[in-house]
Amino acid sequence: MNLHNNQLTTRDLSALAPLVNLETLDLGKDNQVEQINRGLYNQFTGSLKHLSNFTKLKILNISATDIDNGLEYLPESLEEFYCDAYGTITEVKTIESSLAAYGTFAVNEDRLKGIKK
Repeated sequence: MNLHNNQLTTRDLSALAPLVNLETLDLGKDNQVEQINRGLYNQFTGSLKHLSNFTKLKILNISATDIDNGLEYLPESLEEFYCDAYGTITEVKTIESSLAAYGTFAVNEDRLKGIKK
C-alpha cells in the first residue's frame, strides 16, 4: 500500500490493522522540509503496535510522520525499514534518534535483528 507524499490528517495506525497481508506499507514523505514544516505530510501518530500482526510485511516507510514509538512491535518478516525526520518537526525523530546507533535510516534485515531484540 502506497500512501507516500499525501497530506493525511492526524490518525493512528489502528485503521490499517485489518490489512495484515500487506507486504509493503509506505506512509512516508520525500525530503521536502519546507512542506513538512508547514504541516503538509502524513500525520500518522503513536505506535507501530498496530502493525504487530503484519506477518507478511517486508518493507515499511514511516519517514516524516508523527509515529514515535513501537519498534518492539515490528514484525519478524520486515526486511527494510525507512525512518527519517529530515531534521523537521515530525515526531518520528524520536525513533530516528533511537536508530542512530545502527548507522542508517534505511535499515536492512540484518540490522533489524539488532533493533528488535
